[in-house]
Amino acid sequence: MQTIKKIFHTFVFLLSMLGVVAVLGFVRPQTRVVRQEIQIPVEVEAPTPNIRELIETVPPQYGISPLLAAAIVERESNGRRDAIRFEPGQVERARKAAPKGSSADDVRQYASSHCAFQVMGYHMPALGMSWADLYDPRTCADVAMKILGNCMERHKGKGKVAQIHGALACYNGSTQYADAVVGRIGELLIERTL
Repeated sequence: MQTIKKIFHTFVFLLSMLGVVAVLGFVRPQTRVVRQEIQIPVEVEAPTPNIRELIETVPPQYGISPLLAAAIVERESNGRRDAIRFEPGQVERARKAAPKGSSADDVRQYASSHCAFQVMGYHMPALGMSWADLYDPRTCADVAMKILGNCMERHKGKGKVAQIHGALACYNGSTQYADAVVGRIGELLIERTL
């Protein structure tokens, strides 16, 4: 019996040396679990801002009412971010503004109004950008409000209605456009307040 016990203990010792004892459950091994977190950076594209959100947030940064911006977007594109309109009368101005060596197709794009605010492509080279940058909604809103802000500044010192009317004519190049947008602002105010 002593010999069997001795053989058994020797057998258990050998198995524990091989790590088998833990598997068989004879001896509870002392283990330490080390948990390590690995952080992997993942690029996630920012959601494209909604045109309505941009109308509420961008114009005030340029001292412009969101109501005025909303009336412009409605008149210009009815809110379509991909709106484009070729302006044949602007080709010469576009040719002067376009980067040297621009193709005829690119000059045509610089002579077109783009995005929800219908910004003329020829404004973009002076800002260090291309007409194609206008299809980023935030860029479109920022550039449009910068242009409108400059137009508002040109008509500063007039009464508010005259300033806005003059700025709209400056923004679009037409007094009929300015009349239509001012009329729409009146309609929006009536809808919102009366």
